[in-house]
Amino acid sequence: MQAMSRKIVELVEMQAPRPIRTQVGQDMGVEAINTATAPIQAGLIESLKPVYLPETVDA
Repeated sequence: MQAMSRKIVELVEMQAPRPIRTQVGQDMGVEAINTATAPIQAGLIESLKPVYLPETVDA
């Protein structure tokens, strides 16, 4: 539990851009999965920006 708390603090204090996913404890291949899926996740986030961050329209 303490390792997770430290990781959360580390992420909060980190300068942007923060990682999409973070692993705590033994790796067990998670880092390889994160590396392989990062481009896919970045593309998904980019495609969702117009939905969740619509451009403001001047009234």
